[in-house]
Amino acid sequence: LLSVLVTRTLMLPLSRFFGTLNKDGEKHRNLLGKTCVIATLEATPTFGQGEVVTGGAPLRLNVRTSEGVTLRKGDRALIVKEDPDRQFYYVIKVT
Repeated sequence: LLSVLVTRTLMLPLSRFFGTLNKDGEKHRNLLGKTCVIATLEATPTFGQGEVVTGGAPLRLNVRTSEGVTLRKGDRALIVKEDPDRQFYYVIKVT
């Protein structure tokens, strides 16, 4: 119990410092017009994920295709529309 109190007392000033490092949180990126690579076995109108290359780790996004279109793993796709309510992006195949 004593060690918990000592640790808390010592860490309190550091918690304020770390809180100021990323006070704004992550920014929303505009991904419309960017290309992604299909990361799941397939992307359909009801299921799929794609990866967008960034300067750091790739972003993995939920993606959907138009009706009757199926993209396979490794296919390149263009992000054409965002559905923020359902949190996914519509994509079309890049040839």
